[in-house]
Amino acid sequence: MINRYNIFIWSLLTFLVCFAVYLCLLTVRNKLDEMNLHFIVAFLLNNIIIVAIFSIFIFIINAIYGSIKSPLNNELKSYLGTFRLRRFAHFETEKLSFVLSNRTITPQKTIINKANRSLLTLTLTYDKNEVLLKWKLPANHESQKKLKELFPSIKTELQTIDPSLSFTDITNKKGRWYHAKGYYL
Repeated sequence: MINRYNIFIWSLLTFLVCFAVYLCLLTVRNKLDEMNLHFIVAFLLNNIIIVAIFSIFIFIINAIYGSIKSPLNNELKSYLGTFRLRRFAHFETEKLSFVLSNRTITPQKTIINKANRSLLTLTLTYDKNEVLLKWKLPANHESQKKLKELFPSIKTELQTIDPSLSFTDITNKKGRWYHAKGYYL
């Protein structure tokens, strides 16, 4: 299964980073040319342009595929709903301190990290007649248990994202994949 939300975010971020590095290299190009590093600058600029064009290409293909599958407003609703759900379901971890004695990794931190990593598979997809929530939970029992405790809250959050929808309970579909369907009232 292709997660189009992740493709959208990563291609956009890659393009923005390439654009920022390109602008930085252009501003220091004269200084680097004075130090006879013009071949390095030319090599970097060419590669950055290639990566930026590739990321734009991936972004456009993702947009075309999404527009073929569903209208643009449904795609935007899907991206916004996925973003809001991921932000809602994210577990906060303790802030890292710079003291070496406090750098121990507790089992609770690894459970939370695995739960937060599984949020990359959480998607909300709007279709013409329904909305589909898909989520692949992590393999370990503790993280699954922690995330399953969130299911009623996520269902409530889904109702606040779009009050015109009525959602089913989040149920196991196959293996670690869970889903819920929302129907327009």
